Amino acid sequence: MSLIKCPDCGNDVSDHAATCPKCGYPIKPDPGVDPTPAAVNDLDALVRKTLLEEGKIAAIKLYRERKRGVGLAEAKDHVERIEAATAPGQRPHSKLAGCLGLLIIVVVGLLLGLWLGR
Repeated sequence: MSLIKCPDCGNDVSDHAATCPKCGYPIKPDPGVDPTPAAVNDLDALVRKTLLEEGKIAAIKLYRERKRGVGLAEAKDHVERIEAATAPGQRPHSKLAGCLGLLIIVVVGLLLGLWLGR
């Protein structure tokens, strides 16, 4: 057994491992499965990076831009498969944004105003 570098994240991985334990990148292809063309692996790596840094919607949008003719449902399924294969510590966390974030700010502001107005 020897250690190799993961092509996606650079983590040390056993050459017998099926996937990288840090990022979920497939190290050893499944037997009987045709290897995926490099362009698809590059796209999947880019989608994974976008998913982790910008979120699911940005990753779906990127996938649809790069792979013309793909529908929304197919792109969502593809991104969710990548998300499921990503190691739990690497998965994106929900971010407070949009209306929920604004609602929290308004409620805190009102409560603070009431407390200071006493």
